[in-house]
Amino acid sequence: MESLKEELTKSRNITILALICALVVVYGGTSISYGEATWFYVKYEFEADDGHDTELELEGFYTLEEIVAEGDITVNGTSEDLDDDANYKKDMEDVIDFTKNLALLSIILTIALLALIIGLLNGQFAKDKSEEYLEYAKKICLGLIVICLFNGGKFAVNFPEALEEDTDGQLFEDCGVEDNIPTVAMFLGGCTNKNTHQFIPGASGTFDGKWHPGPAWFITFAVIPGLAALEYLRFNDIRERGFLSQYEHISSRKSKNSISVPKNSISVPKNSISVPAVTQQAPVQTIPVTGRPKIQKKTGKSDKEKSKEKQVMVDVECPSCDAIMTVPKLDKMQEVNCNKCGLSGEIEI
Repeated sequence: MESLKEELTKSRNITILALICALVVVYGGTSISYGEATWFYVKYEFEADDGHDTELELEGFYTLEEIVAEGDITVNGTSEDLDDDANYKKDMEDVIDFTKNLALLSIILTIALLALIIGLLNGQFAKDKSEEYLEYAKKICLGLIVICLFNGGKFAVNFPEALEEDTDGQLFEDCGVEDNIPTVAMFLGGCTNKNTHQFIPGASGTFDGKWHPGPAWFITFAVIPGLAALEYLRFNDIRERGFLSQYEHISSRKSKNSISVPKNSISVPKNSISVPAVTQQAPVQTIPVTGRPKIQKKTGKSDKEKSKEKQVMVDVECPSCDAIMTVPKLDKMQEVNCNKCGLSGEIEI
């Protein structure tokens, strides 16, 4: 049977995954294929066909920090690396700054969501406030969905135009087109320009280009909103199925893990050992007589015997596992340990 703790544990794990994704989008690198922090990716290839031994292969990774270029060029048998980093120009920089700000906001929202889930899981909130905090978590999920979808959509619309402006339409020339490339095709597309283009001065050949959004854009536009939507549905299910009735404040959980036996309310099970009465000894009296006084001797049992007689044993029931523990009656607070379940606490008998 499912429980509140199990559902909140799943939510915590999913939200941690969403937080990792949000951090990768902003602070990741280009170590995997296409680059995990890449918002836009381009790849250009050129091969001369006019007798020149000229080839070029170039990849461009557009992250929220810079443009990372990787590739090499071969001219007349001499190869040279083209690995380099570059800063954004004005139009692309404006788009990137706006995108980064919204991405940072998504990180903040994810951290806030994780904090609420952990608080509910650990019983940090008052029981009468648990439903209220669950509603806060649902609202954060909705906010996270809206922010990420808006961020990804705005980038898809604005970045291709900014790229065209900052490169003076270089891609149109490379692809051999005169009219503007549609925005959709500029964001996800490719072209091949055969035998007519001089991509490298002095060498005519075939140009192949492809471009598409990178993993960071996909994570922002699809993965994080999908995880947030999953958590929204889970929170709604928790409320509708009444799982919050299982919620306990941390103080209530602690009290269950300790033995608390009120004074004069010891539970003595049936067939328990009867408690013998303690015989009180009469005080020693001195009888005055004429002349040398005669002291009356003490009567009764020895101190050792009285000590054994006063050692009263009482059966106490463990509130956790119902095991019976036989403990001495000391008339003061004493430590009691259950040998069966390991529960310990102080009681006064």
